[in-house]
Amino acid sequence: MRRWKGESPTSAPVWLSSASRSELLAKLAEVESERAQFLKHLTDEQLEAPIVYRTLNGQEYRNKLADLVRHLVNHSTYHRGQVATQLRQLGTAPPSTDFIQYRRQTA
Repeated sequence: MRRWKGESPTSAPVWLSSASRSELLAKLAEVESERAQFLKHLTDEQLEAPIVYRTLNGQEYRNKLADLVRHLVNHSTYHRGQVATQLRQLGTAPPSTDFIQYRRQTA
């Protein structure tokens, strides 16, 4: 969200390293709400506009906001795969992480 808003944080949030499960869930809900409000008011022109930002190591990049939004979806898929692999390595069958499966179960 910070990058989408044109900010460039220089480090991970302080709360990340010591938050409890309940604090992490509260932060996730806060981020989800902030993201929903941000996306709700975007125009096509804003989605196509370039965002200039720096990564945590200081490298500068310029990407369209639309590409950054797509990246978020793609990157979350990557992490779901990592979690599934870790669960298999522990001898546990991971749950399905397919979006369509989720929608079918929650419809």
